[in-house]
Amino acid sequence: MISRRSLITYFPLCVSSAYLPKAFPEELEWDVIVVGSGMAGLCAALSAKENGAEKVLILEKGPLIGGHTLFSSGTISAMIRGDKRRSKGLRDSVELFVKDAYELGERKGNLEILEQIALHSEEGLDWLEAKGVVFGEPFQAKSGLRARGFTMPGNSAGRSYVMILNHARVQENIPLFLEHRLLALIPIAEGWSVLADTPEGDKTFRTKSLVLATGGSTANVFRRLDYDRRLGINLKTSANPWGNNWDGAD
Repeated sequence: MISRRSLITYFPLCVSSAYLPKAFPEELEWDVIVVGSGMAGLCAALSAKENGAEKVLILEKGPLIGGHTLFSSGTISAMIRGDKRRSKGLRDSVELFVKDAYELGERKGNLEILEQIALHSEEGLDWLEAKGVVFGEPFQAKSGLRARGFTMPGNSAGRSYVMILNHARVQENIPLFLEHRLLALIPIAEGWSVLADTPEGDKTFRTKSLVLATGGSTANVFRRLDYDRRLGINLKTSANPWGNNWDGAD
């Protein structure tokens, strides 16, 4: 028998026997806990497993996997060094990538982090391709300055990323618990104690390592108003443009 919550976890992959979840023990101690099941969270969990973590868990506060990635166009900006993906006539560099990103970010970005993104962004595309993602030709995004945007062909690349990465998660036997909202993080000698609100009541998980992949706060009206009084209740988000869907970016 499969619970509704477990079934929803696998629904974006289309329901078939190949995707039915295995029975996971109610373990409370983990090597790595990832909070958030968007693209960042799924990638973090898979990477942790690839790098030697045996017991990896994803906690998701919402009723569905995918976060805002599920609704995104899926454009990924990457600095290309070789000829495999380079568009005709484009010559890019770490310095140029950092300069463009810094200017587009109104000169508020962290230059050291931007440099690391530039250095490793093509590796990220390679990693995603190894999971089954297929990228089209590079293009100049609407908010970009050069043809360094990559996305999966079609009009729902974000959803496709979630489907592919979730399939990889199933293959790696990484459990994902829906409707588990993070309440508190307590540092302990062995790592972290993680308190979560669940349908069965509050539960405490212990983990050696913790990854917060919880996204932004665009759906949190009070936090938006603190930032800018114009960002009130009438402003809808990309995940909930008509105001009748659930948006977990709060």
